[in-house]
Amino acid sequence: MLKELNALPEKTEYIQAQIERVTNILKSIDKSSSNESNSWLSEERLALLDGTTQLFLELNAIAKSEEATSDTVIIKKVLDKADLQVLFKHVDDLEMKSAKLFRI
Repeated sequence: MLKELNALPEKTEYIQAQIERVTNILKSIDKSSSNESNSWLSEERLALLDGTTQLFLELNAIAKSEEATSDTVIIKKVLDKADLQVLFKHVDDLEMKSAKLFRI
């Protein structure tokens, strides 16, 4: 996805923010992977998990959105090129499973 975002000829403020966001997540993944002794409950890894989750929830919402703003249209094209639709299906499935698990 980062490759597709960086390849865009014109980058709005929102697109540039997404490039920085994805870049930071990838850096955190590399840093976290190099330190295998860290527990997944460490603050660093929990922040990585939270950031990644928030990014994909936002992208999932954009993918489902009917909005036609320029940023939404651009992100949808990027998502199609990056072929993240399979990942979004997994996000939807996990969301439904989580909702079932936490129902009272």
